[in-house]
Order: sequence, then structure tokens, then C-alpha cells
Amino acid sequence: MKPYLKAEEIRKEIREQLPVIDEETFREHYCSECMYYAGRINKKARCMEKM
Repeated sequence: MKPYLKAEEIRKEIREQLPVIDEETFREHYCSECMYYAGRINKKARCMEKM
């Protein structure tokens, strides 16, 4: 399995630039359990994979 970055390891300045996940998608796809979920910044869920 490939190693991956954890949200805590990414600087806040970079996480702020990640794409926002809308709330409906967040709930439907269980984003909080995904390894690409970067947490909430400015009250918006962020994803490292979504482009």
C-alpha cells in the first residue's frame, strides 16, 4: 500500500486551497472516513482528491 499524507501533516495555507466538498456529497459518500479527506477549513469540508 502506498504511503499517504494525513490532514494533520499538511499546512493550513495549503489545505485552504484544496477543493471544497459540498455538504450533500460529503454525507452521501462518507467523506470523513476517506483517506483523502483533509478536514474542515473555514467551516468547509476539503478533499485532496477532488479536482
